[in-house]
Amino acid sequence: MSSTIEQTREAAGGLANVLFSGWASVLGLVLLLGPLLALVMTPSVQLPWWESDPLMGEVLLVGVTPAWQAWLLACSAIGAGVLMVAGGAPNRAWWVMAALGTIGAAAVAWHAWLGPDRSIDDARVGGAWLAGIAAGLALSHAGGSSLVRRVAGGALLGAVIVLALKGVAQVVLEHPALVEGYRATREQVLASNGWTPESPMARAYERRLMQNEATGWLGFSNIYASLCAAGAAAALGVVLTRLRDGRAARAARLGASAASQSEDKAPRRDWTLLAGAMVVVAGVAGVAMAGGKGGWGVLVVGCVLVVALTLGKGWLGRRVGVPGSPRAQWTRRGVTWLGLALCAVMLALVGLRGIVGDRVGELSILYRAMYIEASVRMTIDGALARPNPAGPDLVGVTGPMGTGPVGFKNAYVVYKNPRQPEDVASPHSVLFDWTACLGPLGLAWCALGAWWLLRAGRAGADEVLGARVKSEARHANDGLLTAFPNEVADTHMARLAARGVCLVACAATIICIPHVGPALTGEELLVRLGGLVLWCAIGGAVATIGTRGPNHDGAGGGLASGDGVRVALLAAASVLAMHAQIEQSAHWPASAPILLAVLGLAAAGQRGGPVMTATRADAAASGSPSGSARSAASGSMLLALLGAVPALAAAVLLGLGAVRADAWERGLWAGVLAVEADKPIKERTRVTTEALEAAAEALLRGVRDGAEQFQTRREASRLLVLASQIDALRAGAKSARASELFSRALWAAVPASRVASATAGAKQDARDFSPWPRPAALDVGVNAHLGLMATVAAGWLGESDLLPRAEDHLAMAARQDPSAPMHTQRLMDVRRRLGDVRGAAEAARATLARDALQAFDPASRGLSDRERAAVQRAIDAEASQPSPASVPGPTGEGAR
Repeated sequence: MSSTIEQTREAAGGLANVLFSGWASVLGLVLLLGPLLALVMTPSVQLPWWESDPLMGEVLLVGVTPAWQAWLLACSAIGAGVLMVAGGAPNRAWWVMAALGTIGAAAVAWHAWLGPDRSIDDARVGGAWLAGIAAGLALSHAGGSSLVRRVAGGALLGAVIVLALKGVAQVVLEHPALVEGYRATREQVLASNGWTPESPMARAYERRLMQNEATGWLGFSNIYASLCAAGAAAALGVVLTRLRDGRAARAARLGASAASQSEDKAPRRDWTLLAGAMVVVAGVAGVAMAGGKGGWGVLVVGCVLVVALTLGKGWLGRRVGVPGSPRAQWTRRGVTWLGLALCAVMLALVGLRGIVGDRVGELSILYRAMYIEASVRMTIDGALARPNPAGPDLVGVTGPMGTGPVGFKNAYVVYKNPRQPEDVASPHSVLFDWTACLGPLGLAWCALGAWWLLRAGRAGADEVLGARVKSEARHANDGLLTAFPNEVADTHMARLAARGVCLVACAATIICIPHVGPALTGEELLVRLGGLVLWCAIGGAVATIGTRGPNHDGAGGGLASGDGVRVALLAAASVLAMHAQIEQSAHWPASAPILLAVLGLAAAGQRGGPVMTATRADAAASGSPSGSARSAASGSMLLALLGAVPALAAAVLLGLGAVRADAWERGLWAGVLAVEADKPIKERTRVTTEALEAAAEALLRGVRDGAEQFQTRREASRLLVLASQIDALRAGAKSARASELFSRALWAAVPASRVASATAGAKQDARDFSPWPRPAALDVGVNAHLGLMATVAAGWLGESDLLPRAEDHLAMAARQDPSAPMHTQRLMDVRRRLGDVRGAAEAARATLARDALQAFDPASRGLSDRERAAVQRAIDAEASQPSPASVPGPTGEGAR
């Protein structure tokens, strides 16, 4: 009797532990996946309040700012830590993975938070990579739990429905309205971006604007297609698994009893099958709306992989023979290496396209081969600490720690093929992206990603072969499975998993709403709320796969099996990894964490449930006393806490970056206030001296503290628009100090280390540019912008002494970017204004030579007919000048 009571108490205690650990896992997943999915479903704002010219319209902030992104990523890293603790003690393999992740994270931390050239942009992009690695490590450990696998898989697949709805809204409603609005206000839109109608930037913008492609909230059709293709392939695996196992279960029932035949004729509702089919349709529709051939290619490969492995499971199981036979081993190895082999094939095709060159008309893959070629050369130069190829006196664009997460663009213009017309921020291949941006330390992340793909292949192979090979992850059975019937365990797990999916979906939607509030139109609200309903319903249904409920036959094998999703996860991971070799889903901050999370989830080992618990019954069965079991449990908890340390360290770094970005954004908002003070110029009496002075000081502080963001071409152009109001501000201000501060702030769009303090700047005249930095100390973008600013300022202020400064910056930009005709063309104009006819002709000849290199894209990158005629006039002007030999020289004794 006492023994029965003791067993009952022990079972109740085991159930309580399982319930606690199960909800802890769900909480970790909500904290981890909610922010990451919110970033996928919200536009990103790189320059808050200054994405468009505040002088030309109302300032609206629609999207996630760098500070908010850092806070959300820090929350996700905390969720990864909670999931690590709930998952129990990691095995030895996981610690090696964590070491590889830490090595790559060191390079990110150096560029984003620790190094002398740290920047907000590096923290924005590198922080997303870091959070993705933390998520992948947590899911690779805890994802062996059936509960974690169900919640994560259901949430990710349900999100595909929301992306598809957004794509439909974009293609049918938003894009036609956007094009119509642009045509009505073309000049104003181009002016707000600082572009002239005939500029290469304007031509490229218009060409992209007219393409009716679905991008979701990501801004890139290729990334959108990658996520949709991965979701469609994984959902197809779920559908085929349900069809296959359902057919087998019905055949078993028909063979057991004739009564089952009449029962089988009754309609049966399989919500999992219906939900999976809807995700397949949504994913295929998303790829079609994106319109990229790369998306179609990886979708077809992923679906073929799923069909071959899912429907061929029984055939392979019969063909391989006994476990351990050579045929079984070779089959297992082939499936294990499948995902990695597909990535290698993709890279090989890109390399072959580069060898073929321009002998065929296709250009997109050729461009990617050129990206990779340049990234390899810059990686080698950085590892060997070679000087900048543009000149030994210039600041290096790469080094032993790589270019940094956002430094690739500046390095690419130096290393790229001169015929390649694009300036890209990523080599569009995750392998070469990490090695170029992080240097040799990036190889650790490359090895980690390859290892995750191999583990995903091995898990898929085990499922295909009927789990003939013993799973690598050996843990104590979950108390719920050992103490209770399968029906009780399955019902509890299904409900908990469905609730977890709904919590993740609600968390992501709630996070999104405040950031899109100003632009929350009727169709946007319909997409959000309708998508949330479908997300919960479909994701919850997918999360119940393999359970034995009233509408399920349990053919999936219950919680102890792979739930029929191992092949689906392998397909999703393979699709994402393949496409990441030809586009930038592993680089973009919104998509990179999701890609890494899917890879980690697919690589997870197999376990019985959400947590490992040691009950007295387990201890008695193993012959060990309960005290030893408690001691082992305590040791496991300690190891679990240690396993959470890397994720929590990432959360701390991301939090520090969020604090810094928040201070920088406050400076940008102060700049908006300065513009607001400028708007009522017609009512100058309402602009008080104190308000103008405070706004000018705040604007200068914002520029100084976050100057990295002022290096974009559009921002420099907007500063020019603001600078055009200097005279009006002087007329409306009663304080000379206020106007000087405001003028100085407008010109101070340079890195923080080279900008004078507000106090020092206030003591100098507004037209004194003494702290203007040396051209050799800046990158090509800043030199080009400062040269343009000085050129325009010389005309506005009537001060020709600014033209030599403009010439210095534009000449340096031309050296740093040896193929773009824009820099030499501007240099030609400046020299002509300076009266340097020969110098202008030299720049004109260089402009024509560079224009000849733009054969791949002459419409947007080359010179127009009018510009080419102006360049030719500069060359003809030199020819009309008298030669030095024809000029009479001095005579007489003075000549000796």
